[in-house]
Amino acid sequence: MIKSVSLASMLAVLILFIQTTWFKNGILASATPDFTLLLILWMSFSNKNIEGLLAAFVIGIAHDFLSSSPLGFHAFLYVVPAYVALLIRASIFIDRILMPFAAALLATILKALLSIFLARLFGKGAIIAYSFGNIRFWMECLMNILLAPLVFWVLSKTGKAFITKSHTE
Repeated sequence: MIKSVSLASMLAVLILFIQTTWFKNGILASATPDFTLLLILWMSFSNKNIEGLLAAFVIGIAHDFLSSSPLGFHAFLYVVPAYVALLIRASIFIDRILMPFAAALLATILKALLSIFLARLFGKGAIIAYSFGNIRFWMECLMNILLAPLVFWVLSKTGKAFITKSHTE
């Protein structure tokens, strides 16, 4: 478990570094897809135990250190969707296209709702939340949805090191 969480965290930190340097101005409408969220979702669906949750927490803390967010902000935004994915993975069929679409859509919207909740809880000056009226949010959501099947497929072919014990075992 430690090996898979550590490897996923290292990959996510590399992705976060690339996102914050090369894509800091965004790809479409100053938005960037959240590859780390997709990695966390894939880990939550693929592992039998709580590797996805642990990776979500570690990746979220790393994201907080790499950004100007309060410590624990992204950890919370990543752990809750990972937990929801962990809860529903046994009751859904893991389709190669539709499930990643739906998971990315729901996780992105949940992440936005959680950021709005935290902004209201701690004050709008402390946390910059997503806005459903902002085109940037919808572009990120669209990119997450469109890239999710590709990311899930690539990780299913190359990401065996991120799986401690498959949920089907």
